[in-house]
Amino acid sequence: MKQYKIEENVYVKETSTYGKSLFAQRDFTRNEVVFVAFGPLVQNATLYTIPVSKDLKIDPTIPEGNLCQYICHSCDPNLGIKNRTEFVAMRDI
Repeated sequence: MKQYKIEENVYVKETSTYGKSLFAQRDFTRNEVVFVAFGPLVQNATLYTIPVSKDLKIDPTIPEGNLCQYICHSCDPNLGIKNRTEFVAMRDI
């Protein structure tokens, strides 16, 4: 499996509307993996958890500094989820 270093592909920036959010560090083509979500698997959902199955979620707040915790919902998203943890470009970014 290819290694993805999230900080090479995205960075966190404060927004006036949504607080901290993720932004692309570079251009991505449609279907390209932008990053792979990581963190410990937990059963209880929180504001930040990312569901990977009915009973398991990724806690992106661990380890400290994990950029995955800044994933934001969008009604017009740039990224989709593939293979439960891969965030891929839904269009050219």
